[in-house]
Amino acid sequence: MGLEVFADYHDKDSTGHPSVDMSNLTIYGSIICPFVRRVLLVLAEKKIPYNFIGIDLINKPQWYLDMYPAGKVPYLKQGDKTLPESLVIANYLDSIYPPTLHPVDPYEKAKGSLLIDEITSPLFTPIRCLKDSSLSIEEKNKSITEMFTKLESIFSNIGTKFLQGNEKPLFSDYMVWPFLEMTIPISSWFSHPTINGVDSVCSAYPSTGSYMKNMMQDAIVQKVSPSYDTFTAYYDKYYRPKTD
Repeated sequence: MGLEVFADYHDKDSTGHPSVDMSNLTIYGSIICPFVRRVLLVLAEKKIPYNFIGIDLINKPQWYLDMYPAGKVPYLKQGDKTLPESLVIANYLDSIYPPTLHPVDPYEKAKGSLLIDEITSPLFTPIRCLKDSSLSIEEKNKSITEMFTKLESIFSNIGTKFLQGNEKPLFSDYMVWPFLEMTIPISSWFSHPTINGVDSVCSAYPSTGSYMKNMMQDAIVQKVSPSYDTFTAYYDKYYRPKTD
């Protein structure tokens, strides 16, 4: 996915819902949003056909807010069914389009849920750094370093190629990855002194970097992940300090 995806996004100037076959499964969102990419990874892995309606996250169209007042993404419509929240949508899709992406064993499935929470918690740090204009670049980079240190302590104890095995990514991997992949473009955008690519992560945080390289080789991840240029263009547009 590249910069061209933004050409079809609907912002506050959009006059109405685009014309699509609403009997099909429809996802509203933005590929720049990690919550949305969670859902897109499940859709891609299961080869589920769907409509995608791009929503400008900063300047949402009024018709979208009228349809879903909370205004968050992703949002699913399937006939008369609607669902918000990425984990809710992803689990719903996993349930109705077998085979499951979860481990078959209920205990391992539960452990996967715990891993998602444990790993994504520190991964909100770069997003907060993007949005908090009160922090200096030095403070933001310090927070990112602390985040990677915490992640390394988690990944060094996992001991498998992916979060729950060596064969292939499972549900937990696809729920974590959209947040983890953002750490590199955000770190680079802040000119972090250590992190400027996956090789630099491997050097400083080998367990985290090894996991990232394994995920980057997955065909589904490659299909859904935006390019670094796409991330950078978005950050430049919405988060670069304005100058007179």
